[in-house]
Amino acid sequence: MSGQGTTAERWARVSALFDAAWELPETERERWLQAQVGDDPELLDELRVLLAEADSQRAGDDLLLTGAAQREAPVFQPLQPDTRIGPWSVRSLLGRGGMGEVYEVQRVDGHFEQRAALKVVTLQSPAAIVRFHAERRILATLDHPGIASILDGGALEDGRPYMVMEYVQGEPITQYCARRGLDLRQRLALFLQACDALTHAHSRLIVHRDIKPGNLFVTEAGQVKLLDFGIAKVLGDAVDEQTRTQLVLTPVYAAPEQLANRAVGTPTDLYAMGALLYHLLAGRPPADVDTSSVSRLISQVLEGQFPKASTVTRPPDGLPATQLAGDLDAILARCLRREPDARYPGMDALADDLRAFLAHRPVSARAGSRGYRTRQFFRRYAWQTAAVTAVMLALVAGTLTSLWFARQAQVALVELQAANAATEDALARAERAAASARTRAQLRTQLTEAFVRLLGDAQTAEQGGEELLAFLDAQRQAAMARQAEGSRDAEALLIALGEVFVQRGDAPTVVATLEAMANDPNVLPRNRAGANALMGSAYANMGDLEAAIGPLEIALAFYEEEPGFEIEYAQHLGLLAHARRDPETRREANAAIQRVLGPASAPNPLDPKLRGFLHSQVGFNLLRLGELAPAEAEMQRAVAAYESVEGVTPTELGMILTNLGGTQYRLGKLEAAVETFRRSIAFTRETAGAGRSLANAQRFLASMLIKLGEHAEALELLDEVTAQLDQAGLQANQLYFIALNTRTRALLASGQAEAAQAHARAVIERIEEQRPDDAANVGSAYYELANVQASRGDSAAALATLERSDAIFQALGERRGQAMARNNALRSQLTGSADINGG
Repeated sequence: MSGQGTTAERWARVSALFDAAWELPETERERWLQAQVGDDPELLDELRVLLAEADSQRAGDDLLLTGAAQREAPVFQPLQPDTRIGPWSVRSLLGRGGMGEVYEVQRVDGHFEQRAALKVVTLQSPAAIVRFHAERRILATLDHPGIASILDGGALEDGRPYMVMEYVQGEPITQYCARRGLDLRQRLALFLQACDALTHAHSRLIVHRDIKPGNLFVTEAGQVKLLDFGIAKVLGDAVDEQTRTQLVLTPVYAAPEQLANRAVGTPTDLYAMGALLYHLLAGRPPADVDTSSVSRLISQVLEGQFPKASTVTRPPDGLPATQLAGDLDAILARCLRREPDARYPGMDALADDLRAFLAHRPVSARAGSRGYRTRQFFRRYAWQTAAVTAVMLALVAGTLTSLWFARQAQVALVELQAANAATEDALARAERAAASARTRAQLRTQLTEAFVRLLGDAQTAEQGGEELLAFLDAQRQAAMARQAEGSRDAEALLIALGEVFVQRGDAPTVVATLEAMANDPNVLPRNRAGANALMGSAYANMGDLEAAIGPLEIALAFYEEEPGFEIEYAQHLGLLAHARRDPETRREANAAIQRVLGPASAPNPLDPKLRGFLHSQVGFNLLRLGELAPAEAEMQRAVAAYESVEGVTPTELGMILTNLGGTQYRLGKLEAAVETFRRSIAFTRETAGAGRSLANAQRFLASMLIKLGEHAEALELLDEVTAQLDQAGLQANQLYFIALNTRTRALLASGQAEAAQAHARAVIERIEEQRPDDAANVGSAYYELANVQASRGDSAAALATLERSDAIFQALGERRGQAMARNNALRSQLTGSADINGG
């Protein structure tokens, strides 16, 4: 072979030329290759083979090395300890697979300490090289905390490509669960982490094809990591012994289409995840791994007839059969269907069913059984069902003559625990309420409350809420089908159901229910306006203010021109002002709301909940306009209105109290603000429980307590805030980082300057990774660090950090004023002290 030099040099040249040629259009490769290789026809042929195999893989063919192919390919010698590879030094061999090895390496270039895993090909095989390059490219496209990330890459001195990955210290997910005796909820929580990671890969059109316990590790901190997007490898001795003799895929977890050599796709991974979940719950895979015959094992998978997990579970590794029977058996059966199209449509759908199971809601895997969804509902809530039906009839009829029935339904539903109360008293209350219902808006409020109270009360009873939700969802689906066929009655019912789900905070269901209707020009104009209004409210509740603007503008165009919709116009103009964040729209909204509310001295016939909502909107707009004293007065009127509602106080009161406390703080009424925040926290904890609303109020209170010197309580509150947001999966939420920045301030105020500095740096690193475009919080993180540096006497470092904060805050545009004022105040202190020291 003329001109090819040493083996190492040749492999390095092959790898470099392959990488460059792969990026070129196929029509340009041949000419480019001929120009590069010169008079080396063997090198040209070798590159052609590599590129052809790579194109075959990209077209969907599997490049699986059989045992024979592996034996025929030459094998490189293992790397020795202390071998230097770029900035990395080899420590030890972690695992060996059929085509590659993984080593523990340590960064030794002196820049910083880092432990990692280095993966390298061991076969001089075109297929192995192609698969390795493909895996390296795949990992470079993935960015998810549940996927082991790639850190570095290159070629060894002998020409083999390598990559350096995040070091994952843990154990296979099945061993992790069994060794710790995790319960059902804990196991499903880990599995849902894996679902999220795989959903991320699927969103980038990447199919893993080898899901198994050895490729899903759990760290000591409980973080699931998805491994191995290319050649087979093993990162633990126990797994190594189990899989060392297998091919690239693992038959126990492989889908039928893989074993039958048919086309694979995302359903293939979904099947494997189902087999893994079966193992997690039952303590054994669905296929009988005790068989000594591989062909028999493969036949079991191809036939697809597995026992229910509840019938074969093996405690203590598996869970009790009673926990698996029913919903979980159905979920597993759907994952393990033989035909890919019969499985869940995607990983997100599987995750949604598992979350529904954990929340005691119906799962789609059993949606075909009407008895499942309504059996307990009709047996335990027979008279309440009749009441809900009366409400539906009132909505479908769409006339004020049905008000008596609607209000009767509401009374019945509100008093679930007093079903034997005197009938005469209930009827008298119904008639009084009917007489006082003067507007269409009040009628809708009463009907919505009937649904919401029924759901709320039923969910406090054992095994009640899920059946009621199933009943409502069945009505929703049926109404959507009728509306698509042009039913006006179905339009009215969908509007009412949309209001129910807005009240319950289920914004995604509102959007799913009303999106088609909101965009249908054949819908009755007032109903189309109502659908768009509710869509705008839902988007605003989801935090997607940009998406809220369009639907709200459509609704307002109707409400403004149509007589009798003054209340709806005022309500939704206030929401539009919030979405636009525009001072002029805020003033216009307040004027419209004040026209509806009328003079403060005049009697107001509006429903107290509606009145409280309108006062709160005025107060919030005034707060944003900087008119603090009038804002406080309006919010106090809102609180009074909500507290005057008969029966259960609406949950919105917690949010109003939080806004009132923030306004009092800005007015300098610190003690009053603390008391208001304590009321908000107590009310929200009792009515809504842990979640974003409670965390927001606690974060505000912590800021107040820092100023009052109550540092210990502030730190405890902030710990609770981050724990709640962690539990809700909101670690990347803006509120999470506001709380982390506040914690820096609390640590510094409590005299823990060193801890505060370390925390501030950790926050900066994390927020720049997870929310790099969040200028408000990133800039604040740098400000907090500068404040700590200033307190420690390092003025030069503090000024440099402030400059970084200034640059970030510029992205806030017109909203940067307050942030810059804070920076400038600290800068003045620092430069003043510098002048004094210099003098």
